[in-house]
Amino acid sequence: MSTTPVDENLFSTKNLFAIGVIIIALIAVIFAISILSPHGIDWRIAYYPAGRACIGGRSPYFESGYFENPIWVCLFLAPFAIFSEAIGRALFLVASVAAYYTAFRSTGVPRKWIPLLFLSPQILYGLNLGSIDALILAAPALPPLAGFLLALAKPQLGLGYLAFLTLEWIRQRDYRSLLLAFSLGGAGILFSIWLGMPFSGRLISAPWNTSLFPYSLPVGIISIWFALRNRDKGLSFIASPMMSPYVGFYSWAVLYMVKKPKYVVAVFVISWAVYLVWYFANV
Repeated sequence: MSTTPVDENLFSTKNLFAIGVIIIALIAVIFAISILSPHGIDWRIAYYPAGRACIGGRSPYFESGYFENPIWVCLFLAPFAIFSEAIGRALFLVASVAAYYTAFRSTGVPRKWIPLLFLSPQILYGLNLGSIDALILAAPALPPLAGFLLALAKPQLGLGYLAFLTLEWIRQRDYRSLLLAFSLGGAGILFSIWLGMPFSGRLISAPWNTSLFPYSLPVGIISIWFALRNRDKGLSFIASPMMSPYVGFYSWAVLYMVKKPKYVVAVFVISWAVYLVWYFANV
């Protein structure tokens, strides 16, 4: 009985107005940071040129030698590439924040812990670069077929989730969805290769590669086994970078896609410790 007035006050006009003001202020701050920041290198050299090329009917792989994702990623990039590079990046950053939030909620991360995650070095770094990781991690919030294609766009993040969806379709005897997903994904990859999608493997030897492969492979196999056995979407994502020879630092944001607060806090603290040690060792 006593909770009714609280619930009513929570959604009062005054509170909703305050929430709206806060949201608008946050978006304004994000715009200012993204426009004034000179970084955003992934957006500048890879994703913005690729989006512009697709809008103009050109191959994104020849427009930008750094774009190495399947062609359907351009469907997400094109709406932001309509604008100037700075404005497009600002809009993309707002969308990335929303996508991260959606990703964490879709895998059961408690809502009250999500603001802490936005202060993690992985997410701050990924947002500053203008990466597409947030979009990939939001795959569980989409219908399974769309989520499959989105996860396929970046295997070092989505490999475990691809295995998760595959097993779920087999469990449900939904072979039609399974065949459709693999057919569309395979055809899309072949079409992307025909358009010029590179498979150079150059990033494996890049100095910013933080992969622990092959030492992390046993951990990845065990994680994916538990994820499939327990039908845990978040854990399936965590297994992915463990099995990849290339992982950018910001992609380790997958480690937060669990429901256990103590684990999340531990990863948060360890991540900042590792990042600060690396930073001061390279200054």
